[in-house]
Amino acid sequence: MTDSTKQILRVQGIHTYYGLSHILFGISLDINEGEVLCLLGRNGAGKTTTMRSIAGFSPAQEGMIYFYGEDITALSANKIAKKGIITAFAEKRVFGNLTVKENLEIARRDNPRKKEHGIWTLNKVYELFPVLEGYAKKWAKNLSGGEQQMLCIARALMSNPDLLLLDEPTIGLAPVVVDDIARQIRKLQEEGMSILLAEQNFLFASELGIRCMIIDTGEIKYEGTFEELKANESIMKKYLTV
Repeated sequence: MTDSTKQILRVQGIHTYYGLSHILFGISLDINEGEVLCLLGRNGAGKTTTMRSIAGFSPAQEGMIYFYGEDITALSANKIAKKGIITAFAEKRVFGNLTVKENLEIARRDNPRKKEHGIWTLNKVYELFPVLEGYAKKWAKNLSGGEQQMLCIARALMSNPDLLLLDEPTIGLAPVVVDDIARQIRKLQEEGMSILLAEQNFLFASELGIRCMIIDTGEIKYEGTFEELKANESIMKKYLTV
């Protein structure tokens, strides 16, 4: 990390449990401002639990989580969101009985760290997701799966996050929709958005992130660049091949 690069998130040796089930075993990672870090792994490897632990929905019982150097380990999900960490979950969580526009407007949040040109507004979100503008008055429950995924990401952006957690944004989507999501995330990269992307679609993730980590059975098994990973067939076969 250079002097001009600021570390936005540091996760240090976290352990997370669901009841008596030990899910995460000493997960550590860090993200710099403007970086996309890809967390790869098969279904059930621990990707979503890692996201939920960072966001405060499934708090870590051991280890530490720092956001801009502040210890947020024990904070509630609501307080963590107010700090600037916003999650778009794979379940496409939208308010079905609200319109697209209403879903976006209720998520609006000011962020004093965001400069004026970086603030997300309805118009800016519609520029990124033109289809949503056309469906502004449509009930969210009537959108397709891909459109709901776009709305989920757009709503997260309306909260003006410092760090966007994208939990498997391509799951269950048709290839043409996956391509649309990829283009939109690349635009977010160009905006300088810091993103932690959890994904099991290797081809999709490899087009977006420079640095990646592989999680398996709740442990980090690999860390490096996508180019290094592509050259390591044994790791690919062991942890990513279904």
